[in-house]
Amino acid sequence: MLGTDAVSLDDIHIDCTMDPERIKHFVRSKSKKIICITYQSLHLLMNNLEGQVVGLACFDEAHNSVGDNTKEFIYGETYVLVCARKC
Repeated sequence: MLGTDAVSLDDIHIDCTMDPERIKHFVRSKSKKIICITYQSLHLLMNNLEGQVVGLACFDEAHNSVGDNTKEFIYGETYVLVCARKC
């Protein structure tokens, strides 16, 4: 458990971008990272991962994670194939 004095806001660098080149540079870096993204921008991240794997994804507003615009991005081609066979 972190105490309130364990990390200062001055120690944290938060950068925001929608620039594909900056996203690629960021995901290529070897450092551990936390990525916060909106559903509307999820495609930017997914299109620029260049083979990198996201270890853990947490979604708020679960109804957004099953919408037609995000299902394939979140669940991948396997979801689309399974759904096509069962639906």
